[in-house]
Amino acid sequence: MNWTSFQTYNDAPTRAFEILCNQLFENWCKEEYKSKLLSFHVVNGAGGDGGVESYAVLSDNKIVGLQAKWFPDSITANQITQIKNSIQTALKVRHTITRYIVCVPRDLASLTGKGENTEDKRWNDMKLEMLKIYPDLTLELWDET
Repeated sequence: MNWTSFQTYNDAPTRAFEILCNQLFENWCKEEYKSKLLSFHVVNGAGGDGGVESYAVLSDNKIVGLQAKWFPDSITANQITQIKNSIQTALKVRHTITRYIVCVPRDLASLTGKGENTEDKRWNDMKLEMLKIYPDLTLELWDET
């Protein structure tokens, strides 16, 4: 996808990407969880989003959360820290999150022979760190593909 041509309808690209991810997430939740889906909520992030853009509450009171990160050019170590902080905030605010999805508008760079600290390595390292702290959490990446 050519994100430079992303139609934002006069909104900031960050906000437009969040809206797109929320819509995809809501439709996915309806398909994935069907009758187990009790409710779906989009968070008004004006005062902070509590680590999620939107979330779904399931019939067993477990929560599936979504966080969109408008990182169109690269995912640096600082941005991985932002993702990690969002996960920690989300789990602090909504204790019953068992599945957390992070959306980014790009596929992660992988090994090329030019260096070892790639985006996918940073993601995987952060994921392993989070899963050690939160072993019952399923952490997923929804990327461009």
